[in-house]
Amino acid sequence: MNAKLGQPDERGQDPSPPTRRVVAVVELLADRADSHLTLAEICRELDISRSTGHAILTTLCSCDWVLRDPLSGKYSLGAGLPTTTPRAAPLSRMLREPLRQLCSAIGMAACISELSDGRLAV
Repeated sequence: MNAKLGQPDERGQDPSPPTRRVVAVVELLADRADSHLTLAEICRELDISRSTGHAILTTLCSCDWVLRDPLSGKYSLGAGLPTTTPRAAPLSRMLREPLRQLCSAIGMAACISELSDGRLAV
């Protein structure tokens, strides 16, 4: 087990090493949000191969979770990642029942939405 990627579960086995590597890349970019990183820096920091790092970053870029600066080639967190947080946030779950009651009371549909980095999460 690569010590830079975290510890395996209590049985001593990591249930999904590829997933752990993806999480490690995202966490590294979040920890270094003020300084964008190259592929080589990310791979060196996490002790992963360049091909693995490239595959992870290419996929994260295609999902808008990571951005690659075309001039410098450096990576940073993208706008797609923050939009996943509001969808999973407990606030939307807490407001679900009051929203249903509101819809019932006024006889109209309603929804909860949040604007984040120019994107609307509904």
